[in-house]
Amino acid sequence: MLFGLKGAPATFQRLVVCILKSLPYIRAYLDDIIVCSSSFNEHITHMKQVLTRLRKVGLNLNVEKCRLEQSETDYLGHKIRNDIDTPLREKTEKIRNTAVPNTKKKVRSFLGLAGYYRKCMPNFATIAKPLATFA
Repeated sequence: MLFGLKGAPATFQRLVVCILKSLPYIRAYLDDIIVCSSSFNEHITHMKQVLTRLRKVGLNLNVEKCRLEQSETDYLGHKIRNDIDTPLREKTEKIRNTAVPNTKKKVRSFLGLAGYYRKCMPNFATIAKPLATFA
């Protein structure tokens, strides 16, 4: 991909999604690919499938950046372990410790911060109700 193209990240993400979309054990964001497996033998099989697909389209991996056989990892603000992702504690603490927004701009800022973790917050609806008066 040419360096400096405005749409390069989106184009590359679309390519990665197209290459790996039929593999349910994959999580991919740009050049970060996580292979979730429940056993070592299954992991070897999954890795062969992923590497075959990447090779087929001419993509290379930087071996120095690869981490193999990890039982857990931090990924995009989540801790992934056994194919279960939970938000990182320091990220949710930041949301919990945010002062109650009192302007429309601050409400929008808070919703942007908290929106990424909305699926992990069971009481988000009760938090969002009082904030709706500012919207």
